[in-house]
Amino acid sequence: MNALFARHALLANGWQADVLLEWDVRGDLTKVAPEASPPLGVARVDYVVPGMINLHSHSFQRAIAGLTERAGESPDSFWTWRDLMYRVANRITPEQMEAVAAQLYAECLRHGYTAVCEFHYVQRAPGGHEYGNPAETAQRVAQAARESGIGVTMLPVMYAYAGFNDALYVLDTEGPGRALPKLFYSPPRGSECSSPCFTPDGRTLFLSVQHPGEDSETLDAVTTRWPDFREGVPPRPSVIVIRRTDGGHIGT
Repeated sequence: MNALFARHALLANGWQADVLLEWDVRGDLTKVAPEASPPLGVARVDYVVPGMINLHSHSFQRAIAGLTERAGESPDSFWTWRDLMYRVANRITPEQMEAVAAQLYAECLRHGYTAVCEFHYVQRAPGGHEYGNPAETAQRVAQAARESGIGVTMLPVMYAYAGFNDALYVLDTEGPGRALPKLFYSPPRGSECSSPCFTPDGRTLFLSVQHPGEDSETLDAVTTRWPDFREGVPPRPSVIVIRRTDGGHIGT
């Protein structure tokens, strides 16, 4: 029997005591019993919490971990990191992408992450040409998730251009405009727009604006003063909230 006895477990209805957990060969829970007695031979722990979710993953970037950060005084920055990231993105093969993703997902599971949201944007072959199967790299990443046993939500992303700033695009899922990207939000120069998250009712969107003004030469000559826009105040990352003026659903 695959089982674990927890003196305290965080369940959907809050903390419960003396919880017996059982699961099948696939790792799916088959029994969650509070106020149980510990069976003989079953491992015991003090606390159990639900698995965490990695909400923003670019799995191929695991290949450059440790290669871009240098201690002490050095010229490394977001831009030197991005240069190496692009070099890897321009050379990585589908087989390598699957292997790197499988390693990352195994590490996530080892550290308590049981699901991942994969922002997948490396969709072309080295040199820039298209694969015969447009979903080649995405399917490789999905296969890595299956092999490791982690839950995955694939979020295909398209960068229309590279340069001064990032952007958030929306695409219709049906009708004549299906899959046609439309600009929804463009953050300040030199920043990255990331981690979009909707409230359950679809009426509020949270966005993260990362490293605005990163390409500034000095604090006296910044390319943006986001989000304060006050003289002498340096740019800084932030989270913004977007709502419709009529309170309706975003994207309709």
